[in-house]
Amino acid sequence: MRRLLYLITPLLCAGLLVPAIGLHAQDIIGLGGTVTGQFAGNGANEAVEKVVDKNTASKYLTFNAAPLWIMWQCNTPQAAAQYALTSGNDSPERDPKDWTFEGSNNGTDWTVLDTRTGEDFSGRGMTKTYTFSNSTNYTYYRLNVAQMLDPGSTIFQMAEWGIAGSNPPDAPSGLVVKTTGGQETILKWTDNAATESGFEIVRSENGTDFVNAGAVAANTTTFADQGVVAGTQYYYKVRAVNAFGGSTYTPAVSVTTMTPTGRLVDLTDDGGTITVKYENGDNAAETSDKLIDNGFSSKYLIPNGNPLPYWFRYESTTGADILLTKYTLTSGGDAAGRDPKDWVLEGSNNGTSWTVVDTRTGFLFASRNQTVAFVLATPVQYKYYQITVTVNNGSTTIPGQISEWELWGVDPNAPPLPANITATPLSKTVAELTWEDVATNETGYEIFRSDNGVDFTSIKKTGPDEVTYTDPGRRGGLTYYYRIRTLYGTNATTILSAITSVTMPGQNAAPTLDAVADIRTCNASVDHVIALAGITPGEGDDDQQVALSVTIRDGDETLFEKVPAVTEIVDGKATLSFKLNPEADAGTVVLKVQVKDDGGTGNNGVDTVVYNVQVVFDPLPVAVGLDASLPLQRGTTIQLKATGAEQYAWEEGPGIIAGSSTDVLTVRPTQGYSYVVTGKNAEGCERNASFFVGIDGSYALDPTNILTPDQDGKNDTWVVWNIHIFPGNRVSVYDRAGKRVFDMEDYTNDWTGTYQGSPLANGVYFYVIEPGAGIKPLKGSLTIIRYDK
Repeated sequence: MRRLLYLITPLLCAGLLVPAIGLHAQDIIGLGGTVTGQFAGNGANEAVEKVVDKNTASKYLTFNAAPLWIMWQCNTPQAAAQYALTSGNDSPERDPKDWTFEGSNNGTDWTVLDTRTGEDFSGRGMTKTYTFSNSTNYTYYRLNVAQMLDPGSTIFQMAEWGIAGSNPPDAPSGLVVKTTGGQETILKWTDNAATESGFEIVRSENGTDFVNAGAVAANTTTFADQGVVAGTQYYYKVRAVNAFGGSTYTPAVSVTTMTPTGRLVDLTDDGGTITVKYENGDNAAETSDKLIDNGFSSKYLIPNGNPLPYWFRYESTTGADILLTKYTLTSGGDAAGRDPKDWVLEGSNNGTSWTVVDTRTGFLFASRNQTVAFVLATPVQYKYYQITVTVNNGSTTIPGQISEWELWGVDPNAPPLPANITATPLSKTVAELTWEDVATNETGYEIFRSDNGVDFTSIKKTGPDEVTYTDPGRRGGLTYYYRIRTLYGTNATTILSAITSVTMPGQNAAPTLDAVADIRTCNASVDHVIALAGITPGEGDDDQQVALSVTIRDGDETLFEKVPAVTEIVDGKATLSFKLNPEADAGTVVLKVQVKDDGGTGNNGVDTVVYNVQVVFDPLPVAVGLDASLPLQRGTTIQLKATGAEQYAWEEGPGIIAGSSTDVLTVRPTQGYSYVVTGKNAEGCERNASFFVGIDGSYALDPTNILTPDQDGKNDTWVVWNIHIFPGNRVSVYDRAGKRVFDMEDYTNDWTGTYQGSPLANGVYFYVIEPGAGIKPLKGSLTIIRYDK
């Protein structure tokens, strides 16, 4: 199994994963001062001082809910521009989520320097760095925590709090590089920074020309480089980085990888037997077999009542033939006090006589479920391996727990890799791979090929003593990469050889695409579909694959309701489609329509053709005007005039008298209302416009007391003035006998005095208007008069 590992080597003093930070101008807490908390911590082991002790394995914990604060008082005022927070080792609901970071020079008047909401620490012992603009020196800095990840949490915890100025981080030091196998080196360094966002690792084969080898997160002090070649000398350097730049690199350190060509294997996967001093008979889910189940979330736990020391032992089926170079331990998912702290690793060939292989004292895991690799000073070969833990990390109840134990080694007797591997083009489409067979016990060779030098696929297994392979079906102008490994035994394989590459002769012809014309339209109501034709991989490249894509190169994507997309290519044709946003203003966007084949650019070939297509949206200039002053007196008849289109359709609205399908709408408004018109032209382009007509008068409810529904344009509907400003209202009307003849929620001033579709008789009726919760209903009378009766 492979995981990102922390490393502890015998050349370093055993101790914390994050060592103490020196006094650097960049590290404000390192310059000295005092930390205080609004609330006391949970005893000496989880006091507020633990949040600035430069140890992510400890933490500040207080049994209090947010809001709460912690404060740093500088010995001398400093200008902070960044800070870092590290999550505690368990219970993520206790993490801070919302907070402000503040500065003060008297501890009373505070200036907010940074505000964060919705933060989430996805892992335990995770460090996140925050930057902000500030050039003022402050004596006090305060973290005001407004809410935890679980708003209901009554416990707050934080492992570390760092504060620094606006400089790159301090450089790491003490770089050590060890080799554990022919294709692996492991680096370890000392973290001297307060607010780094991570570390960058570079590698060189000559000590001068360095290339990027990888990067790791903040507070990580190890890196496993698993892409190196056996028997090769490498040089490494490491630097810390943050938002303000990078530190200087450490001095270069060199290492020569191991010459055994056997792959790193985990002995605990070879079908051997695990035994322990104390088996867990209380919980079948935490028994000793969990130590080697390759499940990093499961664990072996020793039940309460069993005293230290304890041991666990593995009898390997292949250990006597494997050179052990490192072992790993993974901490449990909770209760850091149960972690092993002092232990010894021993080896034996008979299970009785033991030899000390490695000793550790004072070790602390930095987080939960953390895998740490321990490199042996001298590789060994034994059938049995046993770890005896003499001291744990403080638990007085449960003596110990471990999630996983792995024993990693290589086969020292693996056959050598082939020598002098070369790749040569025989033609534009055929490559030949040759090598020198220097092994005596191989069963064959396995050949891998890659198109990018990174992702390799097995393409051929040969018999023993073969020294050539012909690889047909290649493409002119492309570069191919090859690696070989030696096969031996029944299922054994060596590591992969170094990469050998070849560029095939010939030149990739440019793919084709017929020119795409610019697009100008006023239509935002339909999907625009543009035909694309003439799509090919280029002359003579019929076997190549072609990809078509479209992206927005320049302009605002909000111009589109449906973003531009292209279909699959069929017989050299495809379509480009999009829909414009009817609410968008006039605008222009440039689309990048690209055809790309997979023939590459080797030998100055061309694999990409691009057309920049301009899309101009020129919507109809539909507008609505009114030749009258607003607000209107109630009962006034007006005419709204629409312009900018050829056809018009007005939406329904209160008081409309005539003109719903013309450019002029005649209205006698009964309330303030936005009248909406849709304009259209012969091309099918549409555009909406609206006009709000305000009515003068008070906003109190004012029902009319007479209804004359005789279609003379006066009192044809019962109008309750200002009813529209009471959403959720309810209007009811009753006859003199108390029978309800009308009832409506959100009344729209359109009742014509009917009941169940028939006109009500002339006479007096009574209404009840309920504006809404908490507002007193309005009651009164209404007279219906029909002059045509």
